[in-house]
Amino acid sequence: MNSVEKKEVNFIIVEENKNLYPAYYEHSAKPHIARLVFEELNQKRQHIGYKSPFSLMIIIFLTILGGFSIGLGVSFGGVLFNNRNNTQMNITNAINRITPAVVIINSENDSLVGTSQSTGTGIVFYQNEEYVFIVTNEHVISNAFETYILFTRGREVNAQLVGRSRADDLAVLKINRDELARAGVHNITLASFANSDEVMVGDISIALGNALGQGIITTTMGIVSALDIQLNVENRLLTVMQTDAAINPGNSGGPLINTLGEVVGINTVKLSLENVYGMGYSITSSHALPIIEMIVRGEAQPTIGIQGNGLSMISEVIRERYNISVESGVFISRVLRHTPAYYANIQRGNVITHLNGNSVSSISGLVYFIGQNRIGDKVTLTVYSENISNDLQITLAP
Repeated sequence: MNSVEKKEVNFIIVEENKNLYPAYYEHSAKPHIARLVFEELNQKRQHIGYKSPFSLMIIIFLTILGGFSIGLGVSFGGVLFNNRNNTQMNITNAINRITPAVVIINSENDSLVGTSQSTGTGIVFYQNEEYVFIVTNEHVISNAFETYILFTRGREVNAQLVGRSRADDLAVLKINRDELARAGVHNITLASFANSDEVMVGDISIALGNALGQGIITTTMGIVSALDIQLNVENRLLTVMQTDAAINPGNSGGPLINTLGEVVGINTVKLSLENVYGMGYSITSSHALPIIEMIVRGEAQPTIGIQGNGLSMISEVIRERYNISVESGVFISRVLRHTPAYYANIQRGNVITHLNGNSVSSISGLVYFIGQNRIGDKVTLTVYSENISNDLQITLAP
């Protein structure tokens, strides 16, 4: 029996479009069939030296037939040409409609080796007298301590985090309108969202975003390949639709639109596997909108600003390295800057064992207990640092 090599399927979180070049094809026009027959008859007529009545009848008949076929061809070709033009016009109008509402997101992030920069895409969806609101993927800004928004017709401006839902990979940012005006942005275009429940497989889908971090909004097009997919990505269970429109690094948080220029999805991941192409995924608008509204209302999931292990047991290697004896708890691998954990002086290598007296042994358990509270609530964490236990009171933040 032949052995089959197993290959791991990786879902890559997208954060950045090959330049698309038009392909031109030469078209060789072929003579009309009636013209060929006429030429053949003319040659025969010249050869025999006279015009027979029968030949004249054939010529008249073919002339009429040729005129009919030309008229039919022109009519049918006109329909195809007009349909093609209408489709092209619809796509162009759709792109022009949504583009002003698509922005570039640049961020400064904490990393294990210091600071780093990342880029993604956002969608302008709401405004009031004071702020303009933008939705993006949570993973685009998950480690950010500074976030900047760039409109295509203005300068970069600082953005504030309104709230996030890590479980849904969605986050909302806001920008002060006065800062936008100083950056040269005076007219705001809001994206329109469609009901993704009405989308059908085979519908045209168009993806926009800051592909490869080029600093410009680029566009790719395909079709909707599948609907109602439950996708587990980095412990997030996302409700997505599949598209073969190219989703490239930097497209994360950008819109997937229909031919009316309406948002039907928020681009988030693509399948990365050798010999696999055109498998990108977007969070459906029907799933995203209630989460976005919840975040804007201030009902977002609170956080403390740490990243930790997903396992219930702490390995012996880690215990020896960080001089900790507890075998169960949330080992902290990273503390994000300007977060409740950061201000409470919680550090990498610490272990959280309890929240408000509830024992926690994994990051999912910690997230669950945090989720029982609201932003602004105070909670007590039991934290081990080099075998010393401390109870720290912190205030939950977005």
